[in-house]
Amino acid sequence: MDTFAEVRDRLLPLHDALFCETSPSPVKYAAHLLGKCQPNCRPPLSPLGEAGQETVRAAMVATGLMN
Repeated sequence: MDTFAEVRDRLLPLHDALFCETSPSPVKYAAHLLGKCQPNCRPPLSPLGEAGQETVRAAMVATGLMN
């Protein structure tokens, strides 16, 4: 069984990625990658930029949430 510290350390890159741009855009994009919603945001929010998308995708792969 994983300890709290092991789980925390494994998820830290994802936590950081979900705040790479103004929230909730990164979170919505991550949910979109999991098939839970559409990635678009209504004004005054803006969609996640390409760099942010790659950051979120890489973090999700690194934490094992997607391939």
